[in-house]
Amino acid sequence: MKVTYETTCSAVCPVDENVIDMYGVTIVTDGFFLTVEEINEQIRELTQSPVFQESLTQMLHDTLAVDDDGIIEVTLKGFHSGVTVTATA
Repeated sequence: MKVTYETTCSAVCPVDENVIDMYGVTIVTDGFFLTVEEINEQIRELTQSPVFQESLTQMLHDTLAVDDDGIIEVTLKGFHSGVTVTATA
């Protein structure tokens, strides 16, 4: 069974720490499910310090992934200086 989770998050831009970046977050699991509390906790932990969107995407994927029991895809979509950026891990 595939399950899709969607939320938003914010993080301080590591290039300009006066800027707060907003991201749309989509997480898709296949073969297992996550609790929304686990997702929210990992996002809180990973956005405590300034972080690049690409790094945040990979770290969120790595912290939520399970062994070989299923597949997970994490996508963050953000808007930076007039450019829409979509990162998927």
